[in-house]
Amino acid sequence: MTEVDFAIAIGITIAIISFIIFYAVGDFTENIGMIRADQLDSAKVSLSNQILKDYLSDDVKKIEMMFEEIGNSSHSESLKISLEPGDVADDIYIYDDEFNEKSTSIDEYSENVTVVFSVSFSEYEKEYLSLFYRGNSTTKINYETNVIQKNITGIIISESSVPVVSYEKCSDMMSMSFDDFKDELKTDHYFQLQLTGCNFGPAPPDTDVVVHRVSVLREDSDGSIVPDVAVLRVWL
Repeated sequence: MTEVDFAIAIGITIAIISFIIFYAVGDFTENIGMIRADQLDSAKVSLSNQILKDYLSDDVKKIEMMFEEIGNSSHSESLKISLEPGDVADDIYIYDDEFNEKSTSIDEYSENVTVVFSVSFSEYEKEYLSLFYRGNSTTKINYETNVIQKNITGIIISESSVPVVSYEKCSDMMSMSFDDFKDELKTDHYFQLQLTGCNFGPAPPDTDVVVHRVSVLREDSDGSIVPDVAVLRVWL
């Protein structure tokens, strides 16, 4: 083998070794990146549940109702719901299926709470409403139709508890330092929460950040309940 052949052989060997090292390192880096991405994807869900449900939310009772016009006429009518027992409900709100609030008149008695509200109907229209309240579960829910017109039927579809982000708990969180709150959650991840009246956390970096959007119900400063979207950014 001449010196030229030997030099060529050495060059080819070095090139092959460099090629192997380059792709091995690249594959290792890619795997590390995938592991980190998987960790962040897992963390965004668990942190979302921790922050939005476990820490910030209260359970609020929700009664779903359906009313139907059966008198072949377009009109407005005053409807009444009674809840038993009388000490069952506080902070009562009624919304339609687009979350427009209904004006209510509420009377509390020893045996029940009555809620009166007006609804406008087209002929044969069905109106779906949700009544939210804080307090104990009801033992009885009654729909009392107007004794004169009697052209609206009503049914109670369901009663359940739903998480609502608390205005007070948001205020408490925002009064804490980020490090103290992060320690309380026992997490190594950094995060930023964006939610109306409940923004918290440092600005995220430009890269290696996962974003998680969650539809929530949020308590406003006046106690009313509004639908919103929370945006949680998580990084290491």
